[in-house]
Amino acid sequence: MSLKINIKHLEAEPKTYEGQLTAAELDMDTQDDLIKVSSSLSYQLSAELHESNILLSGELEQTFQYECARCLKPFEKDILISSWNQIIQLNGENAMPVDNDCIDLTQALREDILLSLPQHPLCTKDCRGIGNSAGQGIASSEDQLKAEAKSSAWTVLDQLQLDWERASKIYWLYGSTKKKTIPRQAAGTSSVQQCA
Repeated sequence: MSLKINIKHLEAEPKTYEGQLTAAELDMDTQDDLIKVSSSLSYQLSAELHESNILLSGELEQTFQYECARCLKPFEKDILISSWNQIIQLNGENAMPVDNDCIDLTQALREDILLSLPQHPLCTKDCRGIGNSAGQGIASSEDQLKAEAKSSAWTVLDQLQLDWERASKIYWLYGSTKKKTIPRQAAGTSSVQQCA
């Protein structure tokens, strides 16, 4: 069974709708291995007819089973859309199909729930990934960051010892604002060139 509302019933006054739709009724496919539907979709909606549009507002809630994208730990979390609003067009290019004065809201509900799902579900905001627990504390996190920094490619560059005396002489010769004459060999001839 899907969520269908009769347009003729809305002509007299706004109506409220409350109930649940199962994952099968929603035809819910997250297309994500980390996210699975765990419960039915609960809805509380009010519907009003405004000329050739239906204004829907209410609350949607559904529970999903996730697998953390960092540590792969399974966990459950609710998707709650507390101020859901939708305008359903009855005429025009984007009109919703009407069948015996009824429209099916199942697709609109499914799309908004799917858009609310996280792209990369995390068990906690500070999840450190596989082999690390979120409760390790700040000190161990800092130690781990220091260890990672020691093994990075930048470590070799940090240890590079430059001959600053030689570098300052080169800068003085070529980087100074005074004009100097520097001999230059060009095609076997000797010439003097002005440098800035």
